[in-house]
Amino acid sequence: MSHISHFTSFFLRLLFLYVLFFAAQIVFYFYNNALIDSIPIDELWNLIKGAFVFNSVSIFYINLPFVVFSFIPLGIIARQGYQKFVAIWFTVTNALALMLHIADIFYYPFKLGRISNDDLHYFGAENNVQLLGAFFLDYWFAFVAFALLVWVLYCFARLTIPRFTPPFSWKYYVSNVFALLVVGTFAVYMIRGGNFSASTRPIHVSDVTIYAKNPTHSSLILSNPFCLLRTLGTTVRYETYFETQEELQSYFNPVQTIDTECARYYRINEHTNIVFIILESFGAAHLRQLNAEHNYSYTPFLDSLMNEGLLFTNAFHNGKRSMDALPSIWASIPSFKEEFLSLPQSVAPLNPLPRMLANKGYTTAFLHGALHSSMGFVAFGNASGVQQFFCREEYEKERGTHDFDGKWGIWDHAFLPFAQEKISTLKEPFLATIFTLSSHHPFTLPPDFEKILKGGTLPIYRTLQYSDAALRDFFIQARKQPWFANTLFIITADHGSGQEHTEWSQVPRNFAVPVLFYKENSNFRGTNNNVMGHIDIMPTVLGMMQHTEAFFAFGKDVFALKNPENHVTVNYYGGYFNFIKRNNTFLFNEKEISAVYPTQWKTDTSTLRLPRAKAFIQSYYQAIEKRKFVP
Repeated sequence: MSHISHFTSFFLRLLFLYVLFFAAQIVFYFYNNALIDSIPIDELWNLIKGAFVFNSVSIFYINLPFVVFSFIPLGIIARQGYQKFVAIWFTVTNALALMLHIADIFYYPFKLGRISNDDLHYFGAENNVQLLGAFFLDYWFAFVAFALLVWVLYCFARLTIPRFTPPFSWKYYVSNVFALLVVGTFAVYMIRGGNFSASTRPIHVSDVTIYAKNPTHSSLILSNPFCLLRTLGTTVRYETYFETQEELQSYFNPVQTIDTECARYYRINEHTNIVFIILESFGAAHLRQLNAEHNYSYTPFLDSLMNEGLLFTNAFHNGKRSMDALPSIWASIPSFKEEFLSLPQSVAPLNPLPRMLANKGYTTAFLHGALHSSMGFVAFGNASGVQQFFCREEYEKERGTHDFDGKWGIWDHAFLPFAQEKISTLKEPFLATIFTLSSHHPFTLPPDFEKILKGGTLPIYRTLQYSDAALRDFFIQARKQPWFANTLFIITADHGSGQEHTEWSQVPRNFAVPVLFYKENSNFRGTNNNVMGHIDIMPTVLGMMQHTEAFFAFGKDVFALKNPENHVTVNYYGGYFNFIKRNNTFLFNEKEISAVYPTQWKTDTSTLRLPRAKAFIQSYYQAIEKRKFVP
C-alpha cells in the first residue's frame, strides 16, 4: 500500500477498528453464552445495528485526536516522521480501548454487566498489584491474545502509512477541511444515536434497550470503552414523570414512618443485639434449600440454620456487586445503572441503620477480612455511623500476616473466630456486621483444606463448603457467649456468582439470595414467600423495634404489608428496571413494560401499577440529584 492517499489510509484504519470491535463482541458471546439467552433470528439485525451504533461512539470518542491528526490542513502531514507518529498514536490509543473492550470476556461472569467508572476503584486498592498478578495467572492466555492483537494493530497501522507528496494547492487544504467536516459530522451523528433531532441527546448506557429486548443481550451491544467514558463524572439523568411533589409522593415517598398500630408477630426490643452476616457470593442458586435442582448440599450448616430460623424464599439483592450490599442493607438505598457508592452524590448526609441504632445506645461495628480501603466498605461505614472496624489491619496487628490469602484478605476460617472474639468485647446492645470474603473468585482454599473439600461441578462449590464450615465454627463458639441468646442474626449474601442451572441465570432468579432471620428460642421460624429485597431489611428491623421517628428508605417493612402480593422490590439489569413481585417480574425500560417473567416459575394475572414504578424511579434519582437521603 505504498501509494495510498491519506484519505484511503484513514478509512482503512477506521474499518479495521470496526472489524476488531465486532470480533471481540462475537468472542464475548461464545465465551459467555451460558449466561446469555439465545438470540431469535428476528432480533439479530437489531443487535447488529445496536452494536454498530455503540461501537461507533466508542471509536469516535477515542479517535477524535486521530481524526484531527489525519486531516490537519498543513504541509506536515506529508512527512514520513509525522505519519509514523500518527501510526503509533493510532496503535496505542486503540490498544488501550481494545484492552477494555476484551476485558469483559472474562470479567462479565462476575458482574453480569459491562465495565464502567465504578470499577476504577480497584486501581486505588492497596492490594491492586496482587489482584493484577492473580488475574494474570488466571487468564494468562488473554494477555497473550491481547499482545498478539496489539502486534496486528501496529502492523496494520504501519502497512497503511500513506507515502505521497500532496500538491500544495487550495484544493489540498479544502479537501482536508472538507474531510474533517464530513467525519466530524458523522461522529456527532453516531454519538447522538444516529439522529440529529433537537430532542435527542448523546446516547447513554440506558439507550441499549432501543436495540435489545432481552436484558441478557444488552452486553452484546455495549462496549467497555463506551460504558467507561459515558459514566466518568456521572451526571444524574432521569425521566420526570410527575411535575409536582404532591403527585409524585401520592404514588411513592421514601420518607416513611412505622405503622405502630400494626399487630406484630415478630418483635424485638431496643436491647436486642443484631448481627448481620453477609456471605460473599452465596447466591440462592447455590443453596439446596432454595434451589430444588440440587441433590447435594454444599452448605450443610447454613441449611441447618435455615431449618431453624425464618427463611425468606423470595429474597433478592438490589445491586450488582459486593459494594452495593451495605447501602442496600444498612440504608435501604439500591444501586441501579451506576453503583450508588461510585456516584459523587453518595457523599451526602445519611441516616442508615447503624447511625439510628447508635442513637438508641447501640455499639456498632463492622468486621471484614480485607483492607480498610477495600470496596469502600469502611468509608461508607464511617458515613453510616459505624463506631468500630475490625479488618485485615487489625487482624494482622494482633495475629501476624500468615493468614492472608494472597489476594483478597484473611481466610474465613481464621477471620470468623477473630470476629467472634471482637463481637464478644462489644458493649451490649450492639449492631455488628460481618462480611466474609473467601468464597470469591478465584475460589482458592487454604492448603489444609485443599484435599478435604472436593466441591462439585462449579469451582465456587469448594469455597462455599469452606466458608460454610467456617460459619459453623463461628456459631459453635458464639453459642457459648452470654450475648448469643439475646441476638438476632440476619444472614444474607451480597450477590451470586455463576449458575449451574439455566433458569437461575435469568431475571429475576439471577438476583436471588438467601435472607434468614435467626434467633435462638424465638418465634423466628418457618418460611415466608413474600418478596424481600435487601432494601427491605432496614425498615423491617425498625418495624420490629417499633421505631417511632420518620426515616428514609426505598424498601418497606415486610411484616406490616397490607397486601403482600403487591409488594415490589427493584433491581437493574441489561438496561431494564426489574420490578419483582411475588408471582411476576416486570421489566420496565423507563417508558413501558417490555416483558413479564415469572418470579416463582409460574405466571398469574397480577399486574404492576405503572405510576408507582415511575414514581419509584423518579424518587430515587431525584434523591441522588439533590443528595437528600434523610427525612
